[in-house]
Amino acid sequence: MKTAASEASGAAQWWRRWGGVAGGALLAAGLAALVWYLLSDTAATKREVAAPPMLMLPPPPPPPPEPEKLPEPTPDKVVPEVSEPEPTPADKPMDDAPESPSPDKGDPVTIDGAAQAGSDAFGIQAGRGGGMSGSGGGGGLGAGSYGRYVANALQMAFARDPRTRQLAFADIRVDLWLDAEGRTSKVHLVQGTGNAQTDEQVLAMVREFRADERPPASLRFPARVSIKGRRP
Repeated sequence: MKTAASEASGAAQWWRRWGGVAGGALLAAGLAALVWYLLSDTAATKREVAAPPMLMLPPPPPPPPEPEKLPEPTPDKVVPEVSEPEPTPADKPMDDAPESPSPDKGDPVTIDGAAQAGSDAFGIQAGRGGGMSGSGGGGGLGAGSYGRYVANALQMAFARDPRTRQLAFADIRVDLWLDAEGRTSKVHLVQGTGNAQTDEQVLAMVREFRADERPPASLRFPARVSIKGRRP
């Protein structure tokens, strides 16, 4: 009996001594378990942060079509013309020279010859419009025929020369001298077009002119030449 009572008394003393410590340890363990549980549950149920939406940009518009290339306009060609003085009925042409054709008002190259006493460089009597006269020689053409020949040759030279074939102007008049071989030996501007550059281009073409036929020996120079450049 005494032994049981002693054991009970010893247990009571141990509880009084260590019971508070044991209870505190159990309470601390319970709190630690609660904290661990709460933390693990929060981590498990943590929501995933939604990824930011990606903005899809529309594709760039197609480049505009290239404008259609139009063909470059070709420059208009100047059509030179030739006219001859019309013989008057009172002056009949010589047998060695063909009859002069009627003048064309649109002809651009006209050989008048300088108005001198007697016959001029191409045998046209002074004052324009006279009959063709003068002896042959040189290349075998008469004076009147040679005048028409030079007018036609100047027309072709005007149309072929790159400096003059694109020109358009009202009228230019020059005095022309040819040497015995048909080459231009001198040219003098009598009446210009009003455009110094155009005048110089025409004069440059005339300075380089050479007739294939030699002038008759009886011809006297200068000859008055009228040139017009017009577009078709």
